[in-house]
Amino acid sequence: MIYKDRKTGEKLYPVCSFNDNQHKLYNVYDMVMGDLYENKDPDMEDELYEKRERIENALEVFGANVIDGIVYATYKDSVIIKDYIAAYNLRH
Repeated sequence: MIYKDRKTGEKLYPVCSFNDNQHKLYNVYDMVMGDLYENKDPDMEDELYEKRERIENALEVFGANVIDGIVYATYKDSVIIKDYIAAYNLRH
């Protein structure tokens, strides 16, 4: 079956298991928020806020289209989510 995004009508692709990977995205979110709170360099603020916005968008997409325990996302969003998961896996 082909799934489409309700808002944009774009095709959705299976990305990963929701239960196996949700904590990985929240780990990234926690790291970004920690960096933002501990930041003392005003020149880094814009970059850190962009990182926060990107992970927040990824979390929103991650939870928006879960079908039978599998996360579905547009191709563009699936690449971002998979990058976060791969980075987490490399760190652990």
